Amino acid sequence: ASRGIITDRSGRTLVSNQYAYSLTFDTSLLKSGTDQNDAILRLVQLCRDQNVEWDDNLPLSYSAPFTFTVDNLTNTQKNHFFGFLRSLKPATDILENFVKSHPELMKPAKTDDTAQADSESTAASEDASTSKAPDLDNFDTDQLTSALLLQMGITPEQVMEWLRDDFKIDSSRTDAEARLIAGVRYELSLRKLGLNNNTYTMAENVDVAFCSLISDGEFQGAKVSRSSTRAY
Repeated sequence: ASRGIITDRSGRTLVSNQYAYSLTFDTSLLKSGTDQNDAILRLVQLCRDQNVEWDDNLPLSYSAPFTFTVDNLTNTQKNHFFGFLRSLKPATDILENFVKSHPELMKPAKTDDTAQADSESTAASEDASTSKAPDLDNFDTDQLTSALLLQMGITPEQVMEWLRDDFKIDSSRTDAEARLIAGVRYELSLRKLGLNNNTYTMAENVDVAFCSLISDGEFQGAKVSRSSTRAY
């Protein structure tokens, strides 16, 4: 919220307020019959044309041949990406099978007392005997790297195919277009998985000229939000 202006004893302004504008994409703003992927692509292409950087943490390169960029993610972002992979059935099967034979990828068990250790030992024996699927909640996502995904048998091309299928990206879209769409859909999916939210802040501190383009172009799903920041 806007706050009071602070001046020196001569009346010169030391601290004031200034407006900041953010670009958000909200699926609830799409009109009936609007293709979500088309709306996203049109908006992202505008951002690219106007040199506006948008938030895209999908760890895939922007052009084919695709490569993983997982190593550039923070630990929190790795955790988000792993959670998203688990929501894709083909990826879940691969992850579970790999982790079964690589228990070192799981977080260290908590051993507060002997009883708990015995309980975990018993549970581990039961899992081994029944071939129960490992609990991926205990996967140590800090160890997630591009090399590890390839070792698992998950390739960038595979992930892109899964994204095309899951997000229903038309086959007529080029690889580059599909990647742009998938980046936004990925961000929206993370918000639904974690926050049950349809709104995604694409870019912050956009200028007034860009806001005018959004307003005049009637970009479906796009919304410009205004907030107040302190200027010192």
